[in-house]
Amino acid sequence: SLSCSQLPSLTFFSLTSPPISLTTFFFSNRVSIIALPRRSIFKGGTQTRCEVGLNKNRHTTHNKAMFTAVSFNIRFLVKEADERDNWDQRRDTVIQYLRAQRPSVFGLQEPTREQLDFVAAALAPDYIYVGEGRGWANEEFCPIFISQAAFDLRANGTFWLSHTPHQVSKLESSSLPRIATWAHIAAKDQPDRTIFVFNTHLDHMSARAREEQVGILLSKIREIAGASPVLLMGDFNATPDAAEIQRVVTSDLAFRDAAPPALTCYTTFTQFGHGDAGQNGPRIDYLFTRNVNVTSYHVDSNVRPDGSGRRTSDHRPIRTSLAWQ
Repeated sequence: SLSCSQLPSLTFFSLTSPPISLTTFFFSNRVSIIALPRRSIFKGGTQTRCEVGLNKNRHTTHNKAMFTAVSFNIRFLVKEADERDNWDQRRDTVIQYLRAQRPSVFGLQEPTREQLDFVAAALAPDYIYVGEGRGWANEEFCPIFISQAAFDLRANGTFWLSHTPHQVSKLESSSLPRIATWAHIAAKDQPDRTIFVFNTHLDHMSARAREEQVGILLSKIREIAGASPVLLMGDFNATPDAAEIQRVVTSDLAFRDAAPPALTCYTTFTQFGHGDAGQNGPRIDYLFTRNVNVTSYHVDSNVRPDGSGRRTSDHRPIRTSLAWQ
């Protein structure tokens, strides 16, 4: 059973067997709904909003202040095999997506300095960002962008997922240095409501490296955030059944995967192929929460709105709405 909500009309409906992929597209205030067989291909639109098994939470948290978060791997700046996938062909759609969503906080993975500067300039002064580069060739960042209308920044930092997290370094098992950026933010309208946000990108080559990196990440979260609410986001380069993901959700930090079980296998890594793979590809991007309520979860389409069938990135953005406990 799949439950979806449609904005701005706020129409609610449900679809049951046979299994389908349902896509709601939003762009420039235009809304269209397409229900397709799970293995079908759809084109057009910039966004998919699907909620599964969350209606109860929506009602129980209705009176509590909510905020939204996005995690998006925007693909690093490189000359692509198909020039239509180069950053200068994709960047405006990235900004259009973020402006349309207006998340309270969002994390990007893989931006280089040029990409980061472009996003920051396009969204200023509404957003500020924190985060250092990993200190390596073709330097990438894991920045956290914060809406100045929603949150005040209390503290922030970047650490390396290595045995010397305070300096540029990497594990022997890791192909590249990997980092995590964190921000301690307080709600503008409720300054006593604070949350620690962590954004990371784990190694893409070695499961052993990812397991080690998760261990370091969890240790640093304990050290930095204590018992406070936490939002952990990023590209973990591992599917939900992988040991490194299981370590996150079974740790004593009591993290919960924001994605409901019915979307466990929904594709977030699509590469740059045409169409939309629905539930046939891997889910490797995550939003984990602790001591904060998830009221909705979304895997948004990364197909550009120009009818070309090309993608905004080789990953889909993921999005959640959260409520204070």
